[in-house]
Amino acid sequence: MLGAWTKIAARALEACGETDPRTAGAIAEIYATRRRAAWRLFPEAAAFLTRLRELRIPLALVTNGDARQQRDKITRHDLAGWFDAILIEGEMGYGKPDEQVYREALRRLGVPATDAWMVGDHLEFDVGAPQRLGLRGVWVDRAGAGLPANADVTPYRIVRDLSGMLGE
Repeated sequence: MLGAWTKIAARALEACGETDPRTAGAIAEIYATRRRAAWRLFPEAAAFLTRLRELRIPLALVTNGDARQQRDKITRHDLAGWFDAILIEGEMGYGKPDEQVYREALRRLGVPATDAWMVGDHLEFDVGAPQRLGLRGVWVDRAGAGLPANADVTPYRIVRDLSGMLGE
């Protein structure tokens, strides 16, 4: 990711007449540091995950992105203990919305798609793609904006936050 951010900064700087690659690298480093410092769990996440563990519900964390950054988040927020399986795009070579990642999560959990739910904030990656495999897709609409008028996906359920999942 640092490389990608450096390229983005370099393009922006070039548009302003700045061509020193060290400046782009410095901007990317500052961005990475500030971004990491801003990472927080959603306020209801720990209680939600704790309750699911109490209910002995098998859980998989499926996340896209750079393995190092994602592992850093997992470690920093002590997430590994809540999950039976952790699947990171940067470690696997594929991620959401590739069907392989959902199939692998189901395999690792030992559950059929019809008994599984996928919960997330991306309509296609967390709802549409898993629903095509038979999972129930739940869309977390934190803004409360509702489905976009042009949405091709109809979630099984829409919640404002994770605590909304505990009602069923």
